[in-house]
Amino acid sequence: MSNIYNHRAMVPNSAPVNRIPDLLETLKVEFENLSQEVQLAKGARDEPDSKGAGNHIQELTAIQQSLNDLQRSHLTIKQKYEEEIARLQKELEMRGGPPAPGAAGAAPGSAHAPPPPAIGQGGS
Repeated sequence: MSNIYNHRAMVPNSAPVNRIPDLLETLKVEFENLSQEVQLAKGARDEPDSKGAGNHIQELTAIQQSLNDLQRSHLTIKQKYEEEIARLQKELEMRGGPPAPGAAGAAPGSAHAPPPPAIGQGGS
């Protein structure tokens, strides 16, 4: 009967014990890889894309510059327009035409003057 029980000793019992360090090493490597992936994902999420942010800043700066240019152009055109109106009003007064609306000394009954022409209203 001793032969029956001795065959268990022939099966290498150390195989599962030797696999445990290998499995632990594999688990450790996998854990480190996943930790690195998480850190990269957090970094990508938390840090703004410097190149993309730089492009947005350049674009906003260009828009702001264009807006400033448009405002300057608008003020210049408005100034010229007001000067032209003042010049034409003086010329009209010198010719003896009706006083300009809103001018000092305008008669209250000056509503008989025709309305100014509609400029810039492209009708058909």
